[in-house]
Amino acid sequence: FTCGAETNSPKGSYPIELSGLTAANYSITFSNGTLTVLPYALTVTAEDKTKTYGQADPGFTVSYSGFVNGETESVLEGVLAVSRAAGQDVGGYAIKASGLTSTNYAITFADGTLTIEKASATVLADA
Repeated sequence: FTCGAETNSPKGSYPIELSGLTAANYSITFSNGTLTVLPYALTVTAEDKTKTYGQADPGFTVSYSGFVNGETESVLEGVLAVSRAAGQDVGGYAIKASGLTSTNYAITFADGTLTIEKASATVLADA
């Protein structure tokens, strides 16, 4: 048989063609098929960050899980955007990643958390 797909073939459908068998007592009919290559699952996770109340937000970053064949984020299309929910008070705020697409990967975006911690304050008594 032959198949139009190889190990690193992109997502799509590829013909499988059968041939080559003979038999003296049989009339052989070949029924060709199709190999369907599905996209791999890829998760892009916004990494958790922490800051102290009153400070600027830290730089937001992401991690990737699910690349195959030695690939990296360089094979993705679009522009990575990372943002967080509004708010400046002490507490937790969702960090969201978005903007990436791919033909060969089914991308899922997972949220991270920005934790704003209390700032230190010193109170001095007058002498």
